[in-house]
Amino acid sequence: MDVAGVLVYETDGLEALLSPARAPEWKPSDLQNLSVEPRRTGESVKAGDPLLKVVDNLSISLVALLPEADLPQVSAGGRLQLRFPGSERESVAARIATRSDESGEVLLHLTAPVLPEELTHLRRVRTTLVFARYEGKIVPRTAIDVRGGLQGVWVAEGNSEQFYPAKVLGGSLEQVALETNIPEGARILAQAPTSMR
Repeated sequence: MDVAGVLVYETDGLEALLSPARAPEWKPSDLQNLSVEPRRTGESVKAGDPLLKVVDNLSISLVALLPEADLPQVSAGGRLQLRFPGSERESVAARIATRSDESGEVLLHLTAPVLPEELTHLRRVRTTLVFARYEGKIVPRTAIDVRGGLQGVWVAEGNSEQFYPAKVLGGSLEQVALETNIPEGARILAQAPTSMR
C-alpha cells in the first residue's frame, strides 16, 4: 500500500461513506444516524471484512453537523479555528471545504493541515469551532439594552444604575464583546433593571 499515515485497527463499517473522495456528496441526513461500532479485539471476522485502515494524517478531514440557526454565514473556502478538549488555549487552523444545507441543518466538511496526534484515529471528537475573535469587554448578551435609541449596558454605581452606550463588536449566542468607555472595574448588570425599561 503506497499511502502514508497511521495504521488503525478500529474499523466501524463507515469507511466507505466517510471517505474524503465522497465528501462533495455528503448531506446532513447522511450523518444523522451513523452508529459507530468499533470492532473489538478477539472478535471473529468473515472473509472480506476490513481488519485495519490507514488514516492519512497529512490530510485531515472533519465533519461538523450544526443547526443552521447557530451557524454564522460562512461558505466553502472560509477559515476558522478548532479547539479541542484539553488544549483550550491552543487552536488548529481549518478551512471549510464544502457546506451542505438540508432541513435547517448544515454539514461542514473541514480540512486541517495537522491535528493533535492522539485524535487522528478517533471517529468522533468534541471540538469548538471558532469563527471569529473579538477584543473588548465581555458581557452576557442579556446585558445589552436600548435606551433613547442608543445601544448599551447598565452599570451598578452605589445604590443606582447608570446607562453607558456601547458598541457590540461581535460574539456568540451567550456573550458579546463591547467597545465602551465603562470605567475599569465597574460592575455591569447581567440584565437591564426592569424599572428602567
